[in-house]
Amino acid sequence: MIRNIADQTNLRAFNAARAGDAGRGFAVVAYEVRALAYRTQESTQEIEQMIDNIRRDTVHAVTAMQSSSTLVRATLEMAQRIG
Repeated sequence: MIRNIADQTNLRAFNAARAGDAGRGFAVVAYEVRALAYRTQESTQEIEQMIDNIRRDTVHAVTAMQSSSTLVRATLEMAQRIG
């Protein structure tokens, strides 16, 4: 959704900058809006990467906890057998 908004904003800024004399007064604003849209796209990509990393790390953490739980259970059973 954010990427779509940034794309639309970038397109509108580009069109306004190309409007000739009518758009010349808006050229600076269009440039800034285009730059903001670009930064928004970059930030969105960074956030997506962070979310992917969090998901991957969460899967690894769950796997490690499950393994630890299995080992603790086995250790407890051995301790109970030994007395």
